[in-house]
Amino acid sequence: MRHISYRKDNDFAYSLTIRSDSRGELAEFMKQVHFGQLFMSRTKPGVTRGNHFHHTKVEKFLVVEGDAVIRFRRIDGTEIIEYRVSGRDFKVVDIPPGYTHSIKNIGPGELITLFWAGQLFDPKTSDAYPLDVVEGDKKETNS
Repeated sequence: MRHISYRKDNDFAYSLTIRSDSRGELAEFMKQVHFGQLFMSRTKPGVTRGNHFHHTKVEKFLVVEGDAVIRFRRIDGTEIIEYRVSGRDFKVVDIPPGYTHSIKNIGPGELITLFWAGQLFDPKTSDAYPLDVVEGDKKETNS
């Protein structure tokens, strides 16, 4: 972060790399080994993201705009925990390791969500294992 003071006056803004697919868009915002990472997504109406679990990674979800249902359950259990969240409220939902989880856009418009993960994403050593929270809720799933 110290390198910011060495930038030229016209070099303080930059674009993020956006990953797009049929679910919407996702962009990583900040990444540091001892902090984890922040990333944002735009999710189309009716689309579910997630349906996976982590052995070690902790996550936090904050809906910034739109309406969603966040569901999770222990990977060895059947009880489903559900939170309805909205961009009109500032409610954080913590996702502990060992819980399969998903977030579904239940509103008519785009869902914008801010995510924090306690570990950096590394596709070579991913800690994401596919597992539906609710059987059959596979419409446009993963990440």
